[in-house]
Parts: sequence; C-alpha cells; structure tokens
Amino acid sequence: MAVKVCLRVRPSSNRTSENFEFHETHVLDKDKNIEFEFDSIYEQDRKTIELQQEAVNPIIDAAIAGFHGTVFAYGQTGSGKTFTMSGTDQEMGVIPLSIHRLFDLISQDTSDRVYLLRVSYFEIYCERITDLLCTDRVQKFLEVKEENREPYVCGLSDEVVTCKEDVFDYLARYVKLGTKMNTLYSNIARSQQY
Repeated sequence: MAVKVCLRVRPSSNRTSENFEFHETHVLDKDKNIEFEFDSIYEQDRKTIELQQEAVNPIIDAAIAGFHGTVFAYGQTGSGKTFTMSGTDQEMGVIPLSIHRLFDLISQDTSDRVYLLRVSYFEIYCERITDLLCTDRVQKFLEVKEENREPYVCGLSDEVVTCKEDVFDYLARYVKLGTKMNTLYSNIARSQQY
C-alpha cells in the first residue's frame, strides 16, 4: 500500500473559505493561484466515519493481514487534528473508530492465528516526541531509532491489551491531552462495558 494524503477541511470563517476552491482531489488557493493535490478531500460537511471507512479502514485491514500501517494527523494549532483523531461525545474520531474496527476484525477471524496487541500513544510537537501514556511526572523527549531497517521510538511505553476496553481504559487513565480528552476516553470506556 502506498502513502496516501487526505485533507480534512474544518469549518472556517467566510473570509478564509472564499480564498480556496475545493474539488474532489485538489484545492486551489485563489489568492496565490496555487493548486494542491491530494488523494482525497473531506470537506466540512463530511463526517469522520466517512474518512474512516474510505481512508483508514484499508490500513487497518492491511495491518491485520501483516503489513505495517500508520495514520497520523498533521496541521497547525486549531486545524482540527484532535477533533478528527479523537472525536467528541457526539462523533467518534479516527482513534476510537480504529480501535473498534481492529477488535471487530480480530473477533471475526476464524483462523488459528494468535494476536498480540500493544498500545502506544505519542505526540510529535515542535520536532519533539512525547510519550502520552507515560506515567512519570518528569517527561523526557524521545528519539526515533532504527534497527534492521525498522524505525522505532526509543523508550516509548507500550501496554499489552486484549480487548478494546483495555485500550480505552489506558487512554482514559494516561493520555496527557488534558481533562477534555481524559473525559472523552473515560466515557467511551464506560459505554463499552454495557
């Protein structure tokens, strides 16, 4: 599977949206007369579940088949990364939707395959890597290393999980994104128990 770049357009002021013209796979900056091309564009009226089904689920499916996969959000502060990745109480984000998808696929697997799942969660901000599951009060910045042509984050904590409730529980207890995200993941974890 190749690298795919998708654009999620957040609601913005009329002034900002007047400067851009959105099409299926490209955006025109009318002020600068520059065109940007993407594999897909999710405009303001599109839901996260659509992005999940079209862009993320194929990566999860490939991971279950044994391929490496990564989904990440990139953008300036206030561009909608947390909304897209974590969601809200009203609309699940990519992370909780992906957790559900992964465990649903595993539960449907009738082969004798054994799964070992570990969860890690980190943030890259100003070129510094922070472990969001780290319970230490003193947070140290981590480095990307490579071994046998495989990149990894040195010192990144990970936790073995056996069900989606475990994942949501770890996120709710340890994520360092603040009270709002802890509450969101706690609510998701509680709703999974019923």
